[in-house]
Amino acid sequence: MQLIKIIISFLGDKEYRNLLGITVFIISIGTVFYHYVENGLGLMLLIFRR
Repeated sequence: MQLIKIIISFLGDKEYRNLLGITVFIISIGTVFYHYVENGLGLMLLIFRR
């Protein structure tokens, strides 16, 4: 719940919104790359990334 409040407060500031978008983009690209390199395990990486 704390994480959701932090993300919502970040969305109010343009600089943090851009940073959050870039972070999500980089994690997504890394997950897709790892998925193809490890033959399907990339989705497990996304699910268990805590």
